[in-house]
Amino acid sequence: MQIWAIQISWPSGAWLLRDNIKTLVVGTTPDYVDWIRQGCPRRALFITDPFLRLGSKSPVSPQGDELLCDLSDYGLVSQALKRHLQLEGLSLDGVACYDCESMELTALLAREYALPYPSVQAIRNCRNKYISKTLWQKNNLCTPRARIIRSEKEAALFLRELKTDCVLKPLSGSGSELIYHCNTELQCKRNFREIKKNLIPRRTHRL
Repeated sequence: MQIWAIQISWPSGAWLLRDNIKTLVVGTTPDYVDWIRQGCPRRALFITDPFLRLGSKSPVSPQGDELLCDLSDYGLVSQALKRHLQLEGLSLDGVACYDCESMELTALLAREYALPYPSVQAIRNCRNKYISKTLWQKNNLCTPRARIIRSEKEAALFLRELKTDCVLKPLSGSGSELIYHCNTELQCKRNFREIKKNLIPRRTHRL
């Protein structure tokens, strides 16, 4: 039998030292901010989109551990973070992202501060569904056939070639939004129009 023993007390001043070392949390929602604050007090520095705080019941912490920035403006976020770290005398030991839309921004910040995180190119490869499948195929991974469809006619022709069901979805995005299962050419055409129509109001969405 093996028995492990660990030290459960910290040397004097250890917690004070760690107060100046933060893990950066990019683009999460106020409920996650509250959850992380409660579970790991004083350990995280948050970068949050101001829009998410408009309808939030919990206020921004007065402790100065949250930056409100337009997360679509990478340069603005980088400058705000650099300024905050300098003013507060903080350093970063890691980075996390709870929000698909902010993964590329997180990768850029990780590179800037030499923090472990997937590269910007890796994020872009994963976020584009067609590129992902193309890379899988090139590396001999079992992958469903995929094709970029630019018209209703092309959607119907692809289903005819497959001789089985298919799924239509936007190139980018996450979750199950605007994803349609089709088993007839009529469904392919109708759902292609539906995706195209619903992408128009989403043009400014960070996804």
